[in-house]
Amino acid sequence: MRSPLAVGFGLVLGMGLAQCGPITSPTPNAPPPAQDVGTGSLATHDGGALLNAIRAQNDLVALSPNPALLHAATAHAADMATNGFMGHTSSNGDTVRDRARKQGYSACLIAENVALGQGSAAEVMNAWMASPGHRKNILNGKVSEYGLARGAGNAWVLVLGQPGC
Repeated sequence: MRSPLAVGFGLVLGMGLAQCGPITSPTPNAPPPAQDVGTGSLATHDGGALLNAIRAQNDLVALSPNPALLHAATAHAADMATNGFMGHTSSNGDTVRDRARKQGYSACLIAENVALGQGSAAEVMNAWMASPGHRKNILNGKVSEYGLARGAGNAWVLVLGQPGC
């Protein structure tokens, strides 16, 4: 069994990474936690606001939510929760790029952060920002869209992408 605070390493496939700015934390008045996606509800509102606040504090443009990336993130969060693992490769062997492609998303750049056990969007964003690989993904200036999901057991998946190219 993995530690509740375990966090997977970020994975970037494609183009290079943006420069990293100073580590920042969400404000004490951060929005309430995201909702579980086990029933299909979305975790983009609260987590997306925090994600874009972090990017703004680092002079990066806001990311737009993308339904295909959300579906890819939701499916992977559910897979991790159902099958009791945390990682970037699905239980069927798919990568983040495979999962996004199956949702109709054609990416020239795609990245993924995974985590397990954080009880809120603020907690998972703080954990990711404290991890160099995850931080690079969040602060990548070449991505423009995201999908963020929270599955049962607080299995979190953030997929970042740049379509086309």
